[in-house]
Order: sequence, then C-alpha cells, then structure tokens
Amino acid sequence: MNEERSALRIETLSKWWKDRDENGNCRLPLLDLRSNAESEESHLRLSRKSPVNANIVHIPLDEISRRNYELPPRSLEFVVLVPGEDCLSTVSKLLLGKTPSRKDKSNLRKRQPWMVQYAILASDLSSRDIEAWMSLACKQTYCSGRQDVRAISFVPRPRLWQPDPMVESLLLPVLQSELTQRVISDPSSHCEIWDLGAGSGRDVCFLAEQLLARLTCPNFTVVGYDQRYRNLNTEPCRAFYNRRGLSHVTDSRKIDLTNVNEVVAELDRVVTNSNRIVIGLFAVRFWHRPLVEAIAASTSSMSSASVFAISQFGRAFDGASWDFEHPKVNRLL
Repeated sequence: MNEERSALRIETLSKWWKDRDENGNCRLPLLDLRSNAESEESHLRLSRKSPVNANIVHIPLDEISRRNYELPPRSLEFVVLVPGEDCLSTVSKLLLGKTPSRKDKSNLRKRQPWMVQYAILASDLSSRDIEAWMSLACKQTYCSGRQDVRAISFVPRPRLWQPDPMVESLLLPVLQSELTQRVISDPSSHCEIWDLGAGSGRDVCFLAEQLLARLTCPNFTVVGYDQRYRNLNTEPCRAFYNRRGLSHVTDSRKIDLTNVNEVVAELDRVVTNSNRIVIGLFAVRFWHRPLVEAIAASTSSMSSASVFAISQFGRAFDGASWDFEHPKVNRLL
C-alpha cells in the first residue's frame, strides 16, 4: 500500500450508500472532488426515483484552496469522491495535513485537519455503483438551488458549511416575519438586510436562500459589507452567491465599518437614492462599540432598521478569565 493510500482509506460508493442513519438517509456527507466536466457527465441519464436523502456537494479539487470556506466544520465527518488514485496525495495534503492558522504568522499554532473518513475513487466505480450514483445525483440536481418548473419555490443547494447559530435560529424567523408584513403593507417595497463584516459571505448566503425559499415575493436583498473588500475581492463572494442561484437577491459592498460616519452616510445614500428600506443589520464576530452605540442612538435613516443583531464572544460572567488568543479581551461583549 503506497503512502497516499495509507493516509486516506479507500472504500466503495456502495459502502457509503448503505451507511444510513436512523431515518434511512445517508449518514455521511459526500464531497465530490471531480472536475466540472466529470460531475456533469454523471447527470446525463437520470431518473428521479431515489427515496434517500443525501448531502452531496461538488467542489472541484483544483478549487478547494480558494473555496475552503465551503468546507464543513473541522468536527464534522464526511467522505470524498476523488477523480483517481493519482489525486490522493493532493487530497491528503489539502484536507488531512494540519494547516497554519491565518492569524498566526509564526506557524506555531496549527489548525486541525478535516475529518475525512475515507475516499471513494471515481475511477474504480462499478456499473452498479454508477447506477446508484446517477439516481442519487438526480436528487442532487433537483435540489440545485435553481428554480424548477415543477417546484413551488426555490430549493437551496446542499451545503457542508454551517451558518452562525444566531443567524439560523433567531434572526431568520424575525426577518421572515418582517418581510412578510412589509409585502402585505406595501407590495412595491424593497428591503435590504446588511451583514456588517460579512467575510466570505456564508451568513449572507444562508439568509438569502432561506428567505427566498420561504417567501412568495422576494422583496429583499441581503448585502455583505466588509472593509476588506476591494473591487476585485468582491468577486469571490459574488461567484459564491451565483453558484447557489442567489445573484439576484445578494450584493457585496466595501465600507470602512470602523468609520461610523461612513456607515451612516451609506444608510442615507441607500434609503434616499434607491428608495429602499434597510430593515435589518447584523454582525457576526464583528464588534466595534462606537458603531453599535451610533446605531442604538441614531435618529437618521439608521432608525428605519427594525432589527439589529450581534453574535459575538463574551465571558461566562463578569470577572471571568479569558484564556483565548482570539478574539482579544477588548473585543468581547
């Protein structure tokens, strides 16, 4: 057994297919690392008869490094479908090797590897495996995030990553209710929801696709703001949203979030010039006290926002120690 095989155990698609949870669905998510052409080829002759739910996500191997924000939490077990044995070394290096922390330039602290349970070689698939895969891939296509002529509403694409818990459990239902009421009171209104410090845009993406799936009238745009964005650096976010069928309900904009006046001016610009209503602002692991205080005290356009939500780290109680490198103590709630 060569070094690549010893680093990454090889199993069959049938093993993954038969490994079910208590509801009869595939237990482990599957990350398809084949090229776009190889993945599309599996979708040519498909039936829609698969009764099994499975979380299958396609990211080509040569795009993993720049799309690692779409990978699962490092505590989640999953399986990879690899184009062939010659790719095992690359897959092992990218997913199983400990990677340097982005915050730690000395490389002394390493991130844990992803929990890849085993690999399936696409080059080894039997005709029976291919039949099962094609049936399954059809279900994946139906859940692709595109409008289907037979579907009542938008269906989000499968994903491996997780949104922030506050966004998922608290903010989403509040925004859904608010947008529904806005449509009832003024069908022509268009609302914006702002993610302050959006980073890679996962929470923007999550909110947009969930609201799009739940609302009959998509009267909103979810906007990611970040001072790290430049004209070119918004492109990865826009490409991310486009892959998930969300380009018409999302946007990415650069702003200096530490400049309170600039943020207020941006709110005034959007509300005054575009006749849009900013109904929600939220920040996940971004905490700038002057900005929060300005939002709380504002009597300008900022007061039109009916929701302001923050998800940030904090001490368990006043006076508790803080022994973590990130975030810094002065960034705690």
